[in-house]
Order: sequence, then C-alpha cells, then structure tokens
Amino acid sequence: MLKDINPPKVEGMAMAVVNEADLPNGEDWVVYFINLLDQPIESVIIRSSGFGQREGHEVKTSELRFFRQELPAQSYMAVEPIMAEMFDLSNEYFVTYFMGDTLYDKRYVFVPGSISDKYAVELPIVGKRGVLIK
Repeated sequence: MLKDINPPKVEGMAMAVVNEADLPNGEDWVVYFINLLDQPIESVIIRSSGFGQREGHEVKTSELRFFRQELPAQSYMAVEPIMAEMFDLSNEYFVTYFMGDTLYDKRYVFVPGSISDKYAVELPIVGKRGVLIK
C-alpha cells in the first residue's frame, strides 16, 4: 500500500540563512526560501522548529508556521529572523506547496554548527552570501 505511493521529488527549491548584520531590529540572521524554477508555486506553508540538546537536556522550540499564497518564479521570500543562540540546535523547516495540481513537501534541516559565515556561498536569486540547502 504505502510502497505504491511515490511522492514527487522536490527540485529547484532551496532554503538559506543569511547574515544580515545591518538589520535595525538587532537580529543578524534571516531565513529565506528560494524558488529557483521558471514557474510560480502556490499555497506555500513553512513550519519551523528547533530541537537538540543543551547541557545534557533535550530542548525543543515552539513550532511556527508561515504562509504565502504565491511565490513567483525565480524569487524568494524571507521566512523569519533567527537568533544566533539557536545555532547549537538543529533548525528544521518543513515546506509544503502546490505546483499546478501537485502537492510537494520537503524537510530542510540546518544541523548544529552549520549556520556560520564559514559555510556561506553566493546565493542564487537573493544576491547575497548565505548558508544554502537545496
């Protein structure tokens, strides 16, 4: 039964974290979702949460949800600011969206220590440097 279900593979999407040191609100890092395709996507829902261990104790952050009716082709959206204090946890972003009549979903996880300027690359479309997961 379940073996007969073949969910479509997500391609042409990316999640990135960018060091925006000049933000007025004091948050230095921002999470972006990037549509690299030549077609728009619709009904974009992104769930974010953090989890891991601190000082020997399990830690799980609140889950936040973000919605965007449409994300145009070759564009991006800011998802949320992220505090540097969260970088020692795994930061998970579960993205669901429609392209045409097909539902897609993908889980992106920034593992502890991966959000750092030393892993930054030039981001497509955004035009900034950041940590990228495709």
